[in-house]
Amino acid sequence: MDWHQIEENWKEAKRKIQEKWGKLSDDDLNAIAGRRNRLEDRISKRYGFAEDHVRKEIDDWLRWQTQTLQTPGANRTKLGPPFLRRNEI
Repeated sequence: MDWHQIEENWKEAKRKIQEKWGKLSDDDLNAIAGRRNRLEDRISKRYGFAEDHVRKEIDDWLRWQTQTLQTPGANRTKLGPPFLRRNEI
């Protein structure tokens, strides 16, 4: 999956982004409007992360979305990456 697909499917992507970054409000997501640079800015402001950290988080999230879509029968988007699952810690 690339960012172009996120832009095209922004309505669905907004839901998944808000699941991952819960501090983003509906107003934030509407202002982002599918633009990655705006998402980076909003995450940085809401969480206080450095720009390079935010870029890496978004890259990791995007890669995870791709893996989830390519795994038949997988419904991992609600659980997040395995390393974030509390029951496995």
